Amino acid sequence: HQQRLFFGGVTNLPDGIQSSKVAQFFNFDVGEGDDNESVQIQIASDEINEIRHLISGKVLEVLTNTSEFYLKASIGKPITPADIEMVRQSTFGSQQKAMPRQYDGATIYVQNNGKTIREYIYNSSTEEFASAPIAMMSSHLILGASDTANIDSLSDRDEQLYFVVNSDGTIAVYSSQRMQEVAGWMQWNTSGSFESIACTTS
Repeated sequence: HQQRLFFGGVTNLPDGIQSSKVAQFFNFDVGEGDDNESVQIQIASDEINEIRHLISGKVLEVLTNTSEFYLKASIGKPITPADIEMVRQSTFGSQQKAMPRQYDGATIYVQNNGKTIREYIYNSSTEEFASAPIAMMSSHLILGASDTANIDSLSDRDEQLYFVVNSDGTIAVYSSQRMQEVAGWMQWNTSGSFESIACTTS
């Protein structure tokens, strides 16, 4: 993210984030704290937030076991050691398995209960992220999410697809076109069962 290699949620510092120097992915020296030096920051909160996922989007999104954050830099400036903060946006928590995926302008993640699918998306009018559920009307299709994937382009179709593999071997598929305000869930069936999924652009 921004030409830095980031680590988060290491065993001895589960609520900490460490980055490399700019364009030096194996150099984590904090040096004199210059703009290109390593960034090291902890989440300032009333509880320990175990960092589970880092997503490089418009900003660095940080999903933990209890809340959702992002790494905030000064407006119009890159991340530097001197002027950053971790900002909490919602308090739902993300599960460790079933990786979050960037999809249709948002980050989709699975809440800790393994059933609620949420869309972590930036709202330009409020200048904040929101974590809205996107499967409330189709919650019967989600049961113990264990793996996810998404595909953004297909050779013979226009839509993009997001997949959720359930612990019972079924798979739920989400299709969304945000600009047209069209979205929906369906279930794919087979004679066997699904254990995991991976996608490649055709």
